This record gives sequence, structure tokens and C-alpha cells, in this order.
Amino acid sequence: MEPWLVGVVVGIVVVVVGGLGMAFAARRRRAVRTRELVTVWGSGPPAGRRHGGWKVLMEVRGQETADGAYRLDRQTWSDLDLDAVFSRMGHCVSKPGSQVLYVMLHEPLLDEQRLRQRWAVIDELRRDAGLRTEVGLALWPLGSGGSEALAELLWRPLPDRGPEGRAAPLLALAAVAVTGGVVLGQLPAVMLLGVFVLNTVLHFLNRRRTEGLPVDRLAVLAGVIARLADLEVDRLGSAGLAVKENAVLARRIQRRLGPLLVDDGLGLVQYLKIFFLVEVMAYGAVVRLLESFRQRFQSLLLAVGEVDALRAMASYFDGCPVHCEPEHRAPRAAWEVRGLVHPLLEDPVPYDFAMGRGKVLVTGSNMSGKTTFLKALGVNAVLAQVCHRALAASYALPLLRAVTSIGRADNLVEGKSYYMAEVESVERIVRAADQSEPHLMLLDEIFRGTNTVERIAAGFGVLSYLARGRHLVFVATHDGELVELLEERYDACHFSETVGEDGLCFDYTIRPGPSTRSNALALLELAGFPSEVTRRAAEHLR
Repeated sequence: MEPWLVGVVVGIVVVVVGGLGMAFAARRRRAVRTRELVTVWGSGPPAGRRHGGWKVLMEVRGQETADGAYRLDRQTWSDLDLDAVFSRMGHCVSKPGSQVLYVMLHEPLLDEQRLRQRWAVIDELRRDAGLRTEVGLALWPLGSGGSEALAELLWRPLPDRGPEGRAAPLLALAAVAVTGGVVLGQLPAVMLLGVFVLNTVLHFLNRRRTEGLPVDRLAVLAGVIARLADLEVDRLGSAGLAVKENAVLARRIQRRLGPLLVDDGLGLVQYLKIFFLVEVMAYGAVVRLLESFRQRFQSLLLAVGEVDALRAMASYFDGCPVHCEPEHRAPRAAWEVRGLVHPLLEDPVPYDFAMGRGKVLVTGSNMSGKTTFLKALGVNAVLAQVCHRALAASYALPLLRAVTSIGRADNLVEGKSYYMAEVESVERIVRAADQSEPHLMLLDEIFRGTNTVERIAAGFGVLSYLARGRHLVFVATHDGELVELLEERYDACHFSETVGEDGLCFDYTIRPGPSTRSNALALLELAGFPSEVTRRAAEHLR
């Protein structure tokens, strides 16, 4: 057999065996990923998918918000422990999914129709195991490889291509010509080394210029869009339709940037990419693509991230023992919640309460549950306007803008005292009270950083002011004097406890009316303070 024929046969065998091996590996990867997606449904993200970088999208978008939404301010987000809630809900497969979920939790909707449409997609993914698994498989490639930096690539200005970028097409053509000349025996082989050295320098100059920009991830994003478009994306709402409408563009980008994703696993292909300036040429292609289609790419990243975020919400709510559809149009007299729970508590006691005036003072002793109640109410107000679901047996509250003043501390960096930080925190809420849109206002121990007389006076002034509008106001306080001063404007409810041989026992149940007891001295006794201390304190009370 002729040597050239032997070479052809060997080449064919290598290609066939390699193709079969790649097909087998792809099939095995799919099986492993499918098993992982099915196993973790309702409990968390796939293994290794709790990734960082979830704040990047929000940072690059600045103050831009979705239509029909409002942005939670930084303190409200912190007061309601929404970082922890985000982590609990973060069942995302992809990094853009985590980023979009983070944004969605920051931007509750004020449009009930859009909320219903969003829940329809979440519910579709809850009910159809096949669809959600295929969606997860399609999204999988965006869970690694620097995909969190796609938002920076698409929103921030790109570095100039530089002289190496502009010269790349000519130098790549020269590399092809020299290779052909050497193979045909028309040029000395040493010229290959010269071209390789020159192009290596240009390759790394370009890499330093574009360091941190995941140019190859744009090709991955295009591939994900193409795979999602092959599914029943009509069932995935507006995000699914955006994916479908841009499938042709995605496949075009795949073809143009596909060489970036070629890898033999041994690093040999990387030398060819350097020799022919593949990455430098690809960066130039990305710059041209973004000049023409930047807004479309941004919309597509948001659409892909939204599909993943909605899938994560579906998984989260499938793992929740209780949740309900919120009723936002109930008449004022029917504003109430039943069986409300906090999402971060492992064994929560459900809260039942009904609104009267929409202004409530929550009293009770230390550790009885006042602050947790405020946070449960605030978190569920956010979930109701993000996912159209509340963790409750029933939930009837209007669409509201949440603003809180719960956690405060000294700001040593800015030189602010505890009281000054609290004044500024409460001032945010007073300003919100002047707005026409109804707010949910949650305040915990208002003005606790100053003396009793001025605290009660200032609290009375602020709470009287907040009582004027359509806002729902909940205030946790130890000050019984405020309950008496505001009894014509605020309803009162309370938490209580019992003191027994085992110490204080809390049932965390909210009851109507003001609290009539305190446990401050009992806590001193339980903590082991000398008996003389507690005796003298009790005598002073009498």
C-alpha cells in the first residue's frame, strides 16, 4: 500500500475514533449533569454552582431599573437580610442567572399583571420536570470560565484594539502564506519560527490589553441562546421569546467566534491559535459585533439570566412547605396575612394578623420576636412583588415600596454616632412619607440612641407624621408611653413570654393589644448578675 494511502487511512481512523470518543464523552457529561439537576431540585444549586460575581450586573447597570419596578435602597436590603435570602434562593445553574436573580430581588415590581406573567413561567418550570432539566442543561456552559464578567464586556466600554489588533488580519494571512510556502518547499522552515515569535508577542500584547474580558464567553452565550431556542421557549414568557427571536443572530456569532472554543485538552491547539492570531482576530470581531448589536446582546444576557433566575425560583418554592398567591387588590378592611413565616428560620412560628388602620405599634419584651416579625413582613412583601408568592397560608397586602430602619450602628469611618446614624435612617422614611406612592414602613426601636424623654418626644412627632398618608407603618418599641400617645392613630399588638424554672419561654405568637410586662430584670437574673443588683433594681421600680 502506498505510504500516502496509509497516511490517509490512519487519519480517517484517528478522526473516527476521536469523534466517537468525543460523542461518548458528551453523552456521559449530559447524563452526569442531568442526574445532578434532578437530584438537587428543590434543595439548592448543582454542585459547584455557588459562584461569586453576582453583584457585577447590578454595578455595571448603575441606577437603571426594569420597567414597572422600584429599587430597594441599601439599608432596606441590609435590614431585611436579603443577602442571606438571595443565597437561600440561589438555585441557579449559570452565573448570569445568579446576577439577574440578585437584580430581581433588588427591584420588586409594582405591576400585578407582570407579576402574574412571571409566576406563570415559574409554575411552568415547577410542573414540567423535562423542560426545566433541558433548560438547566442548556444553561450549564455559562456556569464557569469567567461568565460572571460577561456583564462588564457588554456594558462597559471596550479597550481599543491597538496596533496589533489592526495589523492582525494581515499578519494572520502572512502566517497562512508562510505555512503554505514551507509545506510546498518554497520557503525555509525558519520563517515559521520568525512568524511564530512575532505573532506570540502580538498575542500577549492583546491579552494584556483585554485581560479580564471573557471574549470567548460571548461565543458560549451565543451557544446557550441557540440551544435554548431549540426548546419550547414560548412557555418561558418574554425572556423565552427574546431568545427565540435572536436565535439566528446567536448562530451567526457561534460560527464567527467558534474557533475560540476549540480545545484539544493538551494545549496544542493553543499554539495554533497564537500562530494564526485567532484570539486577536476574535477580539476585533467582538468589537465590531458590539458596535452593531450591543443593546441586543445586553437584552439577550438579561433574557438568559432571567430564564435561569425563574428556574431557580421554581426550585426554591418547590422546596418550601408553604407559599401562596398574594392578593394585592383586597379592600383596606381585608388587609391581613395568615401563617406568615420568615424564610431564614428553620422552624418558624407562623404569624397571623389583620390590619385595622394600617398603622401598628408592636410591643413586647426583649427577644420576644418583634424584630423578626418586622423582617418576616418585609421579606415577604419583597417576595410577593418579585415572585408573586408569599411564604404564608394567605397574604393580602397592596403593592408597596418597602423602606426600613431596623439595624443601625456607629459609623466610625464617617465619624457618625449611633444616634446620628439613626436620625439619618429615620429621615429616609420621613421623606418617603411625602411621596404619593404607598410604602411599607418598618421601624425598630425608633431613636433608641438617645435619652428616654427626647426619644419619646421625637418618636411621637415622627410617628404622627407617618400616620397621615396611605402607607402601612409597623413600629417595634419598648416605649409604652408611645402606645398611649398614639392610641387614636395606631393599633397595638404584642409578643409575650412566660418565666419558669427553665428561664424565659417565648411562644413568638403575636397578640392584639399592648404588652403589659417586661423581662429586662428577669434577664439580668438569668445571666447570673449578683442578687443585690437585681434586688436594688426591683426596689427602684416599686
